[in-house]
Amino acid sequence: MGWAFFDGGRWIVQSTPPDAFSHITYLSPSTKTFLTGSARLFYNLNMQKQQDIEHKRWALALGELILAMNEVDMLMWHIHTSIFKTPVAANWFGKTANERFKKIRAMTMAAEKSPAIDKLAELLVRIELLFDTRNHVAHGSLGLAIYANEEDVAVGETFEMMRYHKESRQMKSITYGDLVNQTKEAKQLSYEVSKLEAMFRLHPDFSKPHESQ
Repeated sequence: MGWAFFDGGRWIVQSTPPDAFSHITYLSPSTKTFLTGSARLFYNLNMQKQQDIEHKRWALALGELILAMNEVDMLMWHIHTSIFKTPVAANWFGKTANERFKKIRAMTMAAEKSPAIDKLAELLVRIELLFDTRNHVAHGSLGLAIYANEEDVAVGETFEMMRYHKESRQMKSITYGDLVNQTKEAKQLSYEVSKLEAMFRLHPDFSKPHESQ
């Protein structure tokens, strides 16, 4: 897989092989200049148009993901006060979303086990996976991924968002399809966490500790 980057002013893509134009016979030098110049201009215009389309498509999906994740983040406050019945610290909203999540996870692990706590623990595992995606889109950069076969011939291209992953010390990327799926998961989790809180308040048995075996 090869990458092309947008450096803020232009797209940098894999160049045409040096001898690509040497196999073409032109009627005259002026014809060659006109045709090759027109081809590059046509390519650049198409690339700019495709870039604009992709930016709008990704921006919409990114916005939906952030909104859904913000809903999940806000629900951490409701869990803290409703399920654990403890007021949040004065600096609760001064912490990062990841710090708030870790606080809820620690409280869940320390809590007496019940159907409600079991369900919350299950949801937190899924939520944690989404935080990596949230970090990815917050710090990633949209680029053009060019795929090549074994002969190093380009066979396809697609826009992907890439970033440097500090823990693995590798560049990682997500596709638009990945982003859409993660957004659906974030929306589903927002619904399920809200449902959990409602069940906790409406069904007392749901929060009762498991009976000792």
